[in-house]
Amino acid sequence: MCRPTCHVRPHTCPYGPVVLFFERPGALLGSVPLLGLPGCISSKRASFSSFSFSFSFSFSVSSLSVSFSVSFFSSFPMGSLVAKLLLPTLSSLALLPTISIAAKRQFHMEAMVYFFTMFFVAIYHACEGPGLAILCFMQYDLLEYFSIYGTALSMWVSLIALAEFDEPKRSTLVMFGVLTIAVRIYHDRWGYGVYSGPIGTAVLMITVKWLQKMKEKKGLYPEKSVYTQQIGPGFCFGALALMLRFFFEEWDYTYVHSFYHCSLAMSFVLLLPKVNKKAGTGGAPAKLDCSTLCCCV
Repeated sequence: MCRPTCHVRPHTCPYGPVVLFFERPGALLGSVPLLGLPGCISSKRASFSSFSFSFSFSFSVSSLSVSFSVSFFSSFPMGSLVAKLLLPTLSSLALLPTISIAAKRQFHMEAMVYFFTMFFVAIYHACEGPGLAILCFMQYDLLEYFSIYGTALSMWVSLIALAEFDEPKRSTLVMFGVLTIAVRIYHDRWGYGVYSGPIGTAVLMITVKWLQKMKEKKGLYPEKSVYTQQIGPGFCFGALALMLRFFFEEWDYTYVHSFYHCSLAMSFVLLLPKVNKKAGTGGAPAKLDCSTLCCCV
């Protein structure tokens, strides 16, 4: 993914004088125009495999109206072309089954984190492509930040759920990840440490806990089926996702990044335990007395 930048260069208007043309690099189309002033149609043509793409954008200051048009020149069917442009956005919806399964297994906090990730990843990729810029209700830089932050946080909560820590250790570790990942990504959101840091820390804590359990039981912990049905396949899909993300996106960003979304979602499903053993039993609600209400006020 490219860093969002904005620069100004002169651009000749085919129907008027020279205008200032604002543009931002995009991962899908090479360069996505943002603004043409003043009220003149401007276009940018970018190469995209064996076809070309033309994006026209007009802006009127006096009437505060914005309009744009998209033109494709390709020998491929329009349906396949649009599908390729929207594939990274649509593939982010692969987290929907993950959210449903997590909620069914009573991992409600994890399901909420997955939904947060899916929402910002989908909006972020929608803002990268043409035709869906109306969905960009936040700055592009913020959407990018929250999409990476949500992905790293999803990895963290999935591994913490796999470890099955008791309370209050579990909630403390989750909050530790929430705070440290936010600072880490704000400092640098492009390095390998964005994902390797949370994964490495969680794996180290899981290893220490399970070795202690093995020493107490003098046997294998957890059961063999957990290693063969959850940990093994889950880590394989997770490793595949990270390899696609960092080493193979240059091949074909659209398809590789979409497979990355699907592999990551499958990894989360496999790593989650079959049932949340630490979930509450839904007992009687706590009673509120006068002292408690005074403290809340």
